[in-house]
Amino acid sequence: MSYKKIGGEDLELNNIDSRNYDSPEAPPNDLDDLADLDDFEHDHEDDYSVDDDRADIGEGLLGGKKSTGKQRQFRRKPKISLKLGLVIAFVIVVLIVGFVIRYLKTSKGWSSDVDSLGRRLQPWQRNTLDEYNLSKNGLWNSSSEPQTREYFWTISDIVGAPDGVQRKMTVINGKFPGPLIEANEGDRIIVHVKNEGADPTGMHFHGMFQKGTNFMDGVLGVTQCGIMPGHEFTYNFTLDGQYGTYWYHSHWDLQAIDGVAGPLVIHSPKEDEAYKHLYDEEMVLFVNDWYHEMGREYMPGYLFPNGENDEPVPQAGLIQGMGEFDCSKYTDRECQQLQKQIIPVEENKTYRIRIINAGAMSEIDFSIDQHKFDLIEVEGFSVEPYELQAARVANAQRYSFLVKTDKREIDEQFWLRTEFNPHCYAEMNDELDINVRAIFSYPSHTEKVKKLIAKGDPNYLVAHGDPQDVKWKDFDGTVECLELNTTMLTPKYNDPIPGRGDFVELHAAFHRQQGAIKRGVFNATTWNPAKEATLSQFLREKPLEMFADGPSKHWGPDQLTVTVNSTRTIDLVINNLDDGAHPFHLHGHKFWILDSGNSYFNFGRYDNIPDRGQVMRDTLQVDGYGWVLIRFVIDNPGIWAFHCHFAWHMEAGLSMQFLALPEELMEMQPPSGWNDMCTSLWLQPPRNSPIWQQLATTIQGLKPIFSDSENFEPHITLTSNISVNTQGQVDFVLDRAVAAAKCVPQGFQIHLSSVKYGSRFFKKVYLQVEPTPELLSLARICREDFVYMPEAMSQARNYQAMSAEERQKIDTQVGQRAAEWTRNEYDPHVSLVYSDLYPVEDADRRTIETRLEDTFGSGYDESGLGWKNGRFALVRCEGPVDEWEVLGVRDF
Repeated sequence: MSYKKIGGEDLELNNIDSRNYDSPEAPPNDLDDLADLDDFEHDHEDDYSVDDDRADIGEGLLGGKKSTGKQRQFRRKPKISLKLGLVIAFVIVVLIVGFVIRYLKTSKGWSSDVDSLGRRLQPWQRNTLDEYNLSKNGLWNSSSEPQTREYFWTISDIVGAPDGVQRKMTVINGKFPGPLIEANEGDRIIVHVKNEGADPTGMHFHGMFQKGTNFMDGVLGVTQCGIMPGHEFTYNFTLDGQYGTYWYHSHWDLQAIDGVAGPLVIHSPKEDEAYKHLYDEEMVLFVNDWYHEMGREYMPGYLFPNGENDEPVPQAGLIQGMGEFDCSKYTDRECQQLQKQIIPVEENKTYRIRIINAGAMSEIDFSIDQHKFDLIEVEGFSVEPYELQAARVANAQRYSFLVKTDKREIDEQFWLRTEFNPHCYAEMNDELDINVRAIFSYPSHTEKVKKLIAKGDPNYLVAHGDPQDVKWKDFDGTVECLELNTTMLTPKYNDPIPGRGDFVELHAAFHRQQGAIKRGVFNATTWNPAKEATLSQFLREKPLEMFADGPSKHWGPDQLTVTVNSTRTIDLVINNLDDGAHPFHLHGHKFWILDSGNSYFNFGRYDNIPDRGQVMRDTLQVDGYGWVLIRFVIDNPGIWAFHCHFAWHMEAGLSMQFLALPEELMEMQPPSGWNDMCTSLWLQPPRNSPIWQQLATTIQGLKPIFSDSENFEPHITLTSNISVNTQGQVDFVLDRAVAAAKCVPQGFQIHLSSVKYGSRFFKKVYLQVEPTPELLSLARICREDFVYMPEAMSQARNYQAMSAEERQKIDTQVGQRAAEWTRNEYDPHVSLVYSDLYPVEDADRRTIETRLEDTFGSGYDESGLGWKNGRFALVRCEGPVDEWEVLGVRDF
């Protein structure tokens, strides 16, 4: 580890005190009340705001008829017995509950284990049939006043089987695929992400401009540090100046292809005025390729000495999170034969289908037998309806198509095809069926299917046979990896294209590097995640070099960054020197596609660019040994990634960055919690003490058992998410921690107990630490003073100007929140192994326990193993473990 000085001023925090936040007399805690909602929200999925934009379900549901007849004046009213009254009350309650349940079943917030076809869903399975049906409660109202839409997401690791093959996955709120975000242009989106998975995470909202909110772009190593396991972060941004079909996904490692991805749809009055009269129904079609192991399991077979960059080929494809794998191909793993996905439609309607290719690398050909469709949207860009029989959709691209369901006289079911283009793979996988299909089902067929499902028939689709129609044709008669040709499209709105801009040229390729491993390069630079996010480095250093126009490697030889220091137009040429196609994505901007061709860009064409660059998008595919010229306007301050959207190529380093408008970016203030994700406060044994040496030797000695294990110093994490930007703040935190520790009578004692095994990277093998009152008190004080209080003061805006009563209320809330965290979340331990390998086999456990007894002695877990006092270390835990930085230490 390296030691780093940070110059600057002190951070002012509240004094340590002896308040008892666990006391029953403590006032109510609003923050805890919000936290208590988490269980409710987790149980009720993801939509916790009322969608009052939907059309009313009905009127007069409880209406009645008023009597107009006269009553007899002398009739005595019959007495109602208590028993009869109770029965009537019970019936009324049952009717009300039944009505509420019926309402919830048809509303956006309903979470059920049965979909509208009657299929029983697995616990991990999202009801995409209903949730991704955007018009099940009527077409969306895009004209409502802007509002805040808030979501609470928990990232976790589960075991699921979307195509029938059981495997480990990482998902949102326990389900796959991710929840739908649906909003209006101008709305504010707030997404609280809590990481209970084994790995860091970060969320990128693909295609969002994030104007003024570069901090929310979610790219680990560029715009943020990872959200570490056990921690959380809130994404908060406004949907300004854009609408259309988008999606979101994790931007850490290969987590997106393991399940952390979902659709994002933005409505707008402008778009509705153009198209809403053309369709009756609306749905998202979420398509992706699928692997039978976690993504990282494929990396050793992808990037290895003398390898040829042959990307791992998927085993299956999914539509709406569901696929059909032929289980007869496997004899050695758990597999349940599933049916194909079914897409029910009503007859004689026009459907808007918003298709999203959310896969790792596969290019898909979309078509519906016997149904032509009109293309109306390209990644949030409106075009005049253009009729197609089939459309090719490259990785990360999105389109909207209008499909008329007027073919009942031909058949009652048709193939909806999202077939993979095999010519984009280095070699075919015998397990993969490229014919990824669903049933486009008319009502008569749907009703037959529902009856079989109700009878419990597992072959509810097979019983009626497959659709017999033949697909229209191959995409365009070619077998090349080509995206849909947008030059044939006409923009809906004739916004002018700016004139020629500053010229930037990028050469994309794969070069053999150290260890004879082929890595992706832009202009001979291979990207690796920076140990401190480049945005964080920029705001902390404000390097003058980075204010000058042009390319730079100021942040290291693996950080190619092009600075554009004022608002202007950029003409970017991407020369693809690789034999395979690459879908490139630009963050924070859209671009016009001006021209393309084979071989190298010919500058002679620059003066005669064809007038065909009308369509804008954020992701384009560059053919193998081809080039593309795009134009975009840099007007959005931030550091924006530009990278290949093949998951494997991003991991191989095919990425770079644009630093846009650095002077404006320098004035932007990071949101609460953004600076805090990377820095932790450690409690360590005294340096060079026997216990330090024993633990360090154990950590080093267990590395051979775990091929991916890292070396690190022995420690207990007291708290993470500490915000420090100057050396004065580092000193302040360390001095305060020492002061708190010195309050403990007779010194501070740590007691270690037995070895334990976990699933998380940072808790693979560890020694449990006895949660003594002294240790818990210290952790609570650190969490309160270094995390929750700065956050509360930031949210309160002017804490010092508040009245004593207002400050006391905030202090009490913060203290209660810290006490709650200590009781429910804090788990003190000393890690011995960091590893992704799981589970720890019995033989390895026996080896580990033998080595522990050799090091600490037999019965070590009952012999008072531990240490007294020690030292505090403040550590920036960003990037590879061996690059973590110790910002400062204090012995006590």
